Amino acid sequence: MRYGNKVSEDVSKQEELSTHQYLRNKFPSDLMKKEQLLSERIGLKKDLQNSFSHKDMSQLLEIEKQITTLLEKIKRKELEAISEAKIVGVTIAKATTDSSIYDREYDIVIVDESSMAYIPQIAFGVTLGRRSIISGDFKQLPPIAASRHELVNEWLKDDIYHKTGVTFVENGQLHPHLLLLNEQRRMHPDISSFTNQFIYGNRVKDHKSVVSNRNELVTIAPFPNRASIMINTTNAYDFTFY
Repeated sequence: MRYGNKVSEDVSKQEELSTHQYLRNKFPSDLMKKEQLLSERIGLKKDLQNSFSHKDMSQLLEIEKQITTLLEKIKRKELEAISEAKIVGVTIAKATTDSSIYDREYDIVIVDESSMAYIPQIAFGVTLGRRSIISGDFKQLPPIAASRHELVNEWLKDDIYHKTGVTFVENGQLHPHLLLLNEQRRMHPDISSFTNQFIYGNRVKDHKSVVSNRNELVTIAPFPNRASIMINTTNAYDFTFY
């Protein structure tokens, strides 16, 4: 069960995969009532902005009470769905701020895209499970933080891999706690060859499907039959392509 307001298009198509879709299918009348009340609230607030009346104010207060009661009801049903789920998916921010998530204990916690996550968030998240797997790529972008405070520099601008030393070790060997996914199925070999050579130390193989799956894309303009091309734009002007 995916718990949260924002879900990907693929997740939103699955009727039982997100709490929002679950509620829409199981309790459509509650969600319709919610939308109706929210619409009425907007209308009354506009009326009050134009001309104040005690009648409109009384109606607005009554609608606010109904909305609060209904939202509490929907929230309870949402939490019931989560409690019955065998797998719960949330953002790491929600896992560290929503008591319905962090008050529970899990068999295993899997943190994905962890190279961009803040270390304190990961540290808190993994305490919720008996075991944990941290998945990510420390060769990609680290966490982003604007402050220059020394604590921010130490704990919010570094990734969990470099902070713990779980990266490549001497002679390019892997740390004992590090498992490398050594086969890529995303990009044409002409593209992956660059990152493989200069970033991953020739440790990543190309799945045989990437050539055939990308051939059609490779043949089109502006550089037909060239999956990858390096262009020096040092002395170039700004251009916009339409």
